[in-house]
Amino acid sequence: MGEVQTEGMQKAASIHCSLPTWSLDTAIWAAEVTPAAVRDVGVAEPVLLTISRNGGNVAQNM
Repeated sequence: MGEVQTEGMQKAASIHCSLPTWSLDTAIWAAEVTPAAVRDVGVAEPVLLTISRNGGNVAQNM
């Protein structure tokens, strides 16, 4: 797996979404919709988007 470059980033907000089923289509949808929504509300700073399939255990993503 690759290394996440988060040096200098501050956690300002997070979005957590649980789905009853997981599929590649849902991951692709999240990867397309989330950045568009963030951009639409005027966020200009870099945003770290993590999409995982870990059974809803958010702690694994932090």
